[in-house]
Formats: sequence, structure tokens, C-alpha cells
Amino acid sequence: MKNLAKRTPDFSVQWCDSSLEFETQIYLEDPAQNNDALLQEKLREPLVLLETATTCVAVTELYWVGPTSISLVSDRPAVCMLISASPTISLQYGYDDELKYVGAVGDAIFIVPGKKITAHGSQGSYRSIMVSFDPVYAEPMLGNLSALSEAQSIRALSLRNSLITALLFRLLKEAMHPGDMREAVVETCGKAMLVECAHWLYSEQSINGTRGKLTAKHLSIIEKYLNGVNGQLPSVADLAKACGFSERHFLRLFREEKKCTVAQYIKSFQVSRAKTYLLETDMPLKEIAYRLGFSSYTNFSAAFRTATGQSPQRLRKDR
Repeated sequence: MKNLAKRTPDFSVQWCDSSLEFETQIYLEDPAQNNDALLQEKLREPLVLLETATTCVAVTELYWVGPTSISLVSDRPAVCMLISASPTISLQYGYDDELKYVGAVGDAIFIVPGKKITAHGSQGSYRSIMVSFDPVYAEPMLGNLSALSEAQSIRALSLRNSLITALLFRLLKEAMHPGDMREAVVETCGKAMLVECAHWLYSEQSINGTRGKLTAKHLSIIEKYLNGVNGQLPSVADLAKACGFSERHFLRLFREEKKCTVAQYIKSFQVSRAKTYLLETDMPLKEIAYRLGFSSYTNFSAAFRTATGQSPQRLRKDR
């Protein structure tokens, strides 16, 4: 369907044979314009599968009756995205048993075969889509995934690529409402997704670590890491590793970019998050101190008073 808001077509196709010649222009709709109905639609079954010889599309809906942990070791490369969840859901994930990343609706990850991914989520419902590929079929496009560097493996945990997101939604639609061309849709979208994943994993930034500066991507990783704090603050080494840098190099780049030390930045985050808890919740003060990584309420109160000029009790009382 032609999108009148667009001036430039996404595709311009020319047809020509011995008796006929014409040109047609194709305008693609923004995926965000037509996904609400899919996200709200009730699934026919908790698991919907659409398979071809090379590619498997699985749409899953789960309800966890309480806090739940799940681990996955896949023998196939795959792309997974959380497409909807209960409003109060909290989700953390990472390699092995290190839950370093905070998940949100719309986040996509690339699952590296043989690497253990663990996720922990709170009570609620989750709907996700996973597209997995036959390893023999995928290897010519993805290369030897067992040889990925640490930085590339970390990069796989956060696919920031609008085309991959659009392809996932297209496959979601096909899985929920398969048409006569479903196999062609799955094969075509799957192959395009593999190419985009290869670009993401093996980009110059992933290979060389973008040695010159912290990028918006790195700052997003740091922000997600801090937003996932619940009882223990990350160390400088943790943040450096998550961004794919050595600790010494990370400290220098951070100071250059943020004009402060990592320790100062973390303290600023703690104070900001503490204000949110104090003003918007009735959470006990000791619980706030614990969640923000303070060893005791006394240390929390002293740090808060130093930063703001007033005690946590006074701020909550004055709200």
C-alpha cells in the first residue's frame, strides 16, 4: 500500500520484455503503523510455529506465576525479540548466570550457538518471537560463530537494527496469519535477517572496539546496566567488559565523554534513582538503600545528604 507521507519510494521496479515495458514504485509502510493489532491479538495456541527447510519462526506466549529464571543453550543461530509483556514486568538477562542486561519490549538479541543465556523475569505474561536457522544454511552468511570475539558476543546481546525489527514483525504477521506464499516470505525475510546480523556482528565498531570514543551504543549499555541494579552496583571492570574495552581504556574514554569519573557518575545515578523511589513510592528507606547498592542505611543517608543538602526522610516528608 502506498504511504502518502513518503515522497521517495522504497523500491522502483522496471519490467521489460519484447512487447511490454513499464515501471512501478513501491512504498512500504512503517512497521510501527500496523503492529498494534498483532500485539494485542490473542494467540490461537501458546506456541505458533512456521517452518521451512532452513528457517523456523516460533511465536510464544508464556505466563509466569512468580519470579522465574530460564536458561537456554541453542545449537542453532537465532534472533529473539520480546514483542509484548505485562506493564509491570522486569526482565534481566546475560551470558551464563550473570544477569547484566535489562530487557524491554522491542529489544532483540542474537543467540550464539553453544553460549548459555540466562534470563530472570518477574511475574506476568510475555510474548516473544524467535527465528532460528539451520546452522549449515546460516554459516556462509554468518561465518564461524565459535570464533566471535568478546566484544562481538556482547554486541550480539543487543541488536539495534531497524531492518531486523521490521523483518521480525513481518514474520510475526506471517506466523499468526500464514498465507499462500508463507514459505517464500519466511525464506526471504530470514535470509535478509542473517545478512543484517552479519553486518551487526562484524561491523568495524564490533571488530576494533571503536577505540577513539564512547558511542551512544556504549552509553546505552552503561545506562541499562545501572538501571538493572538491585542490591549490588557494577564495578568499573563490569562496565568496561560490557562495552568491550579494557578497564584502563574505558576509564579514560569515560572521563573524556562525560567529564567526570565513573564513580562520580554512579553516585549521581544513585541519587537520581533514590529521589524517584522517595517521591514516587512508599518503599522503606532501608530497602531503597539496599536496592541502590549501599552497604547500610547510614551510608545511604550520608551520601544523599552530601549530594542534596537534605536527608532522605526530609525529602519524602516534603513531597
